[in-house]
Amino acid sequence: MIADDGDRISSGSTYRFSGSAIRVRVGRMARETAFRDDWILVHEMTHLALPNVPQRSEWPPEGNGTYVEPIARAQAGQLDPSVVWRWSLEGMPKGQPLPGDLGLDNTHTWGRMYWGGATFWLLADIEILEETHGLLGAQEALRAINRKSGGNGVIWSVDQMLAAGDEATGTHVMSRLYAKMKTAPAPADMAALFRDLDVGERDGRIVFDDAAPLAAIRRRITEPREQPVAQGQFGHRRSVAASLVHSSHRKKDLALP
Repeated sequence: MIADDGDRISSGSTYRFSGSAIRVRVGRMARETAFRDDWILVHEMTHLALPNVPQRSEWPPEGNGTYVEPIARAQAGQLDPSVVWRWSLEGMPKGQPLPGDLGLDNTHTWGRMYWGGATFWLLADIEILEETHGLLGAQEALRAINRKSGGNGVIWSVDQMLAAGDEATGTHVMSRLYAKMKTAPAPADMAALFRDLDVGERDGRIVFDDAAPLAAIRRRITEPREQPVAQGQFGHRRSVAASLVHSSHRKKDLALP
């Protein structure tokens, strides 16, 4: 911990030496509310759970931290789900590919690394929940990756990491999604995805409609995993999320802000 000027936590980094370490800068005037409302340390702690990956593929840990951090805080009762979905609604379009994009592995912009990576994890979470009828999601896959790898003290390939997650969920969702997105733009129709999740904004407020196709999955993502799953909530149709990721030969792109 490095003492700094100010009244908040200003930055953080996670390292792999002979063991794991997190360095954070904390303002000398920081009060209890600054720590309670902080997202930086939770984001950095997510990096402890996953193996390191080759430098050209930094989007899995950074995207995972961006995706998991607010969800973890919501599951712990520290953040309202509407805040989680506001950040996704506003942030994930920034991760969509721009002209000249070469896929997540080969495009090292801030937007693609953090929000493009977060979009991968959201799509994977939805597809896993659909294929397992709500029993398993990205959270269970990530826990299995952590158990098998031991965390950020080792270096794995992205393929190795995602295969461990797929094995735990009994699916091929993450490996399949990675094959689509690693070296090609593969834009996702985010507007349609958020409509299916029924995440919308009205008069400056995030609103939900529990009749939307993916409403049960939206609720499932932010609720504690101890909650029981009601049978029949998740249907047996072809994955909605999969249909919203466009193959590289298609021309449909989103207008980015």
